[in-house]
Amino acid sequence: MKLEQITYNDYEDILDLTSRKNVMKYIKKGETWDSEKVKNFIKYIEKDKYNLGKKYLNYKITNNDNFIGLIEVKDYRGGLYLNIMIKPSEQGKGYFSKAIEMVKKIKFSQHYIIFQVHLDK
Repeated sequence: MKLEQITYNDYEDILDLTSRKNVMKYIKKGETWDSEKVKNFIKYIEKDKYNLGKKYLNYKITNNDNFIGLIEVKDYRGGLYLNIMIKPSEQGKGYFSKAIEMVKKIKFSQHYIIFQVHLDK
């Protein structure tokens, strides 16, 4: 499993993932993304990928070059806040835990990670 940069080539995978209500219901306001939102998301990441002072990271989660999901890590109130979205067909296979372990290895100045867990997950 790898955490990789998001590119325009990921448009279809991201649209498929983020247009699913069952994936997005606990992400921010629970709203699904349409084509325009996905294009803007990728455009923003592409534009900002060399900004070393940014307070967030966005990666795609892959396994053997297969798209598994997305992870967002951002500075939030002195800690790290994570959003992890995994394709329904890949849930329950340990990708969530592996992604968290990989994020822990990234050097951040924060001292803790904020998790929000929902009972029906």
